[in-house]
Amino acid sequence: MKARQRVNALGAAAAALLVTAPVASADTIAHDVIRADRAMVLKGGRNVAVTVTYTCTKGNTLSVAVAQSGDELPRRVAAGKGPATCDKKLYTVQVTAKPIGTVVGWQTKTPATVGAVISLATDGKAQLRAKDSRSMFLL
Repeated sequence: MKARQRVNALGAAAAALLVTAPVASADTIAHDVIRADRAMVLKGGRNVAVTVTYTCTKGNTLSVAVAQSGDELPRRVAAGKGPATCDKKLYTVQVTAKPIGTVVGWQTKTPATVGAVISLATDGKAQLRAKDSRSMFLL
C-alpha cells in the first residue's frame, strides 16, 4: 500500500474512532472530544465559520483557529471563541473565526489548517480538555 493511501486509511479510521469514542453508554461519556467538521468563508470574505462537533464533561470555552498559507505575506490567520456546554451531550455548533492582523482574503477550495479546542478557563488560566486539528478545504 502506498504511503499516501496508508495515511488516508489511517485518517479515515481515526475519524471514525473520534466519532464513536466518546460514548461509553447511552448517558455517559468516556472522555471529552471535539472535532472540526468544516470551515466556510462568510460573505465579505474576512471571517470564517467553523462548524465543530463536541461532547464534554467539564469545560466552559470553545475556541477555533484557521490558518491558510498564501503567496503573499502575512499568511491568513483567524480565531474565535464561544461558550462550551459540558453536560455529556453531543453538540454541533458554529463559531466565527475573525482575522488576526491584516487578512488579504481567504481562498476557497484551497487547503487550510483548522483547529478546535475545549478548555476550562478559570482565574485567568485555561486547562485543555480536548483538541482537534486537521487540514481541510475552505468552502
